[in-house]
Amino acid sequence: MATAIAFLVSESTDTEIYSRLGLPLHSRVWWSGLVGGTLDSTVFIILGLSPIGMNFMPWNAVPYAIVAQASIKILLQGIGAIIIKIVTEKNKRIKTINKD
Repeated sequence: MATAIAFLVSESTDTEIYSRLGLPLHSRVWWSGLVGGTLDSTVFIILGLSPIGMNFMPWNAVPYAIVAQASIKILLQGIGAIIIKIVTEKNKRIKTINKD
């Protein structure tokens, strides 16, 4: 249940941010993933692993788990955004060369 709720909250937020920002593709990917990934980690750990959920970890460990999980997601999202930026710029250069 925690996974489903975390997915619903984070993906809804991710989609809203991505679709409403008037920024380049790589920036939209970065910002929507940053917020969505952080929300996903927070909601899942609180509802699934904390004393509210399965009581797998004590409350004092919850912030560390959220930061650790969100950090990995943010890192991967950043790598994805950088790759998108590189590929987009390369494609723009190729189109410019082909027009000349």
